[in-house]
Amino acid sequence: MSFVRYVLVTGAGLVWLAAGVVLAAQTPAATKDSQPAPEKPAAQDAPVVREVGGRLVVSDATVVVTGSRDDPPRDSSVATKIDTPLIETPRSVSIIDRRTIDDMGLISTTQAHDYAVGFSLVDERGPAYARGFPVDFYDLRRDGLRTYSWSVREPAAIDRIQYLRGPAAVLYGDGSPGGLVNMVLKKPLPIRRHELSASGGSQGFGRLTADFTGPLTSSRRVRYRLVAASEWLGNGFDNEERRLTLLPTIAVDVGTQGTITFDTEFYDQRGRSYRHVVPATPASQRGDFSEYPWDLNVNSPEDGWTGGNISPGLRLDLGLGQQTSLHVAARYTKIDGEIEAQALSGLAPGGRAATRFQYHEISTWHEYQSDSFVATALHTGRLEHRFVGGVEAGLSTADSEIGIGAATSLDIFNPVYDPQPEPVRRPTRYDVSRLGFYAVDQIRFGVHVIVNPALRWSRLGIENRAAGVGEPQSTEHALSPSLGVVVLPRRWLSFYGTVARGFEPPTPGQYLEDGRGLAPAENASVEGGVKADLFAQKISLTSAVYRIRRTNVPEADVRGFYRQIGEAGSYGVEVEAVGSLAPRLGMRAGYAWTDTEITSDTSGFVGRELPNAPRHKAELWMRYRFSGSIWQRLTTAGGVVYTSDRFTARDNLVVTPAYTRFDASASYQLAGSRLAVGFVAQNLTNRRYVTSGSNTVFIAAPQRRLAVQLTSAF
Repeated sequence: MSFVRYVLVTGAGLVWLAAGVVLAAQTPAATKDSQPAPEKPAAQDAPVVREVGGRLVVSDATVVVTGSRDDPPRDSSVATKIDTPLIETPRSVSIIDRRTIDDMGLISTTQAHDYAVGFSLVDERGPAYARGFPVDFYDLRRDGLRTYSWSVREPAAIDRIQYLRGPAAVLYGDGSPGGLVNMVLKKPLPIRRHELSASGGSQGFGRLTADFTGPLTSSRRVRYRLVAASEWLGNGFDNEERRLTLLPTIAVDVGTQGTITFDTEFYDQRGRSYRHVVPATPASQRGDFSEYPWDLNVNSPEDGWTGGNISPGLRLDLGLGQQTSLHVAARYTKIDGEIEAQALSGLAPGGRAATRFQYHEISTWHEYQSDSFVATALHTGRLEHRFVGGVEAGLSTADSEIGIGAATSLDIFNPVYDPQPEPVRRPTRYDVSRLGFYAVDQIRFGVHVIVNPALRWSRLGIENRAAGVGEPQSTEHALSPSLGVVVLPRRWLSFYGTVARGFEPPTPGQYLEDGRGLAPAENASVEGGVKADLFAQKISLTSAVYRIRRTNVPEADVRGFYRQIGEAGSYGVEVEAVGSLAPRLGMRAGYAWTDTEITSDTSGFVGRELPNAPRHKAELWMRYRFSGSIWQRLTTAGGVVYTSDRFTARDNLVVTPAYTRFDASASYQLAGSRLAVGFVAQNLTNRRYVTSGSNTVFIAAPQRRLAVQLTSAF
């Protein structure tokens, strides 16, 4: 990255922050007439819900609330651990709520990445790219706790999906410098709500869901929720997948200020192949996929995969007086999986024979994760504090047997699936233990300035229980500081700036030349931006500029050892607008411009771009609720996603083509009943495109899916 570009990006953030300081100094305190009062739609009953630690807490009471269904989200705890107005949060946060999930007709939480600013999809399992860097399996959280992506695909149990961009190490430990995704689960409610849904459509698609919640006692102090989903996809492109999910939850109030919540997820899935891939050719790099059969499956009909998990969780949220509260969360997850596949490695000269290799994996993962913290509000002189101090601990274990061997090539125009020899499986067994202590403070200086200092100490231990060479055990320690500043010249306008550091764990089984395990990769981030709640708080606008530098990246040498000399950086601009453009017209729109550069490596790729990092990513989703005696039961929605081309590898030789995709949906509430009929069209124009790449292989996107849905709420 050139010095001039670094100065421009960093300088822009400092200018925005300085402008905020000037405005704060020259602007009187916000008054009642500084912004028009929001309109007040009809009141409605709703449970008392707050968000703490990236999860919901629901009491046994109900309140009367006002507000439009199209208003943007106001608060989140994903960046601060405690419920904080987004306009006072010195980070970029996007939230896709339950209403939008339903409108989009999502059958996987992964599909939501398409409509999150700056996030580009890898495949259907959950990983993505953000700000130029991979957001991998362990960057996905469930109710704030680390999880594995195989266990968070079902959207029926999700209340909202939160996207925190940039390093999140100060609160969540090791992870991607690009961002973090948190799935917030639905919670038991003190009022009865029951919903059944059935869907069916093209490509052999079928889906059944149920969501029941309500009190179990007359006092409403014991509540339940049961979410269930079953799904099947009948074509080879979608892996002929079968999926079943059950998630029962019980919440019990403890005294007048406490709630204990128990939940368990049961999950089972199976299919023919792990993911759908297509070979990269000169024509396909231009977006032309007409030269080979798009629906080709390189796996034989006998190959398949299975996966299942059980994941019980426990949460305690306890008030310790008027200003202090204790929050404890713990979850255990066991995942069993087996994959038999003939994976694609490329296309032989001549463009007809697909080269393949055999892959067989049998694995069991165990995840033990916990997060406990105390939150309190206090004063020191004229300063107001909202302090959070906590400890996060976890253990991830993996026991795998993996075999890789040769496989015969496959004629892509006339595939014949010959029997293949079983590859010899070798064990891969390792444990990763994590311990972190963190402290975060929100210090308010009057009404205009908030300073957010934060610090985390982390211990990361890796034990390779199947290592044949090198050091079988390694322990690393890291400090992750963060400092954010928010300036509020008006109650509806804020300027912010944040500096943060983070780290990423090394891959078990990789060693330096002297036999020692690798140290964590490190990253540093600078971000500045402006947030505004416009038009009587009907539109929430966020704009940010950032710079990220990632160092200590492992680079392999020709002898199979590693040297940690790799460096890369990214900088960019992000803009997001969410809210209501007019009565009954809601929208979310975003744009991200990202520039990446490899600044040091052993392969001669200095100056090249990082893989799977599109320069441009834009998305728009709009919803309209009709009015009038006949049409008021009709809601229509639609969206468009654009992703520019990007490279599949650091050598920047193979290009993944750009694409534009259109989606649409509609629902109609039948008169005199509680039934609703819906229609969903994903990839409306049946555009052939790919989501990401790996060297000479593209990860293919789903085909067009048309579905009709019938929903009954009672």
